[in-house]
Amino acid sequence: MDTQTPKQKAFPIALAQEDEMVRIMACRAGKGMMRKLRDMGVPIGAEVRVVQHKGSGVVLATNATRIALGTSAAQLVYVELVNNDLACSADQCVVMANAVEESLAQ
Repeated sequence: MDTQTPKQKAFPIALAQEDEMVRIMACRAGKGMMRKLRDMGVPIGAEVRVVQHKGSGVVLATNATRIALGTSAAQLVYVELVNNDLACSADQCVVMANAVEESLAQ
């Protein structure tokens, strides 16, 4: 086991702080919501900045696009903090997203 690299835990984006950079890891809302996020430019593995909290919802920024997620969606989209030392490729993010989904289903 590699003790030098801390393991990051996925958490709902509703818990992210303003101005934090996070990576989308999983979406528990189903395929329709995942497709909607992907169509808006926020697929699994995308890095976004939390711009603002509005109640329990959040406003995200990716490049020049801003996306608002309501309370329910913000609870179902799981992210991890972005740390360049722990960055993953899109393929690794998909594998981790599947692991997160499996652990949440148990």
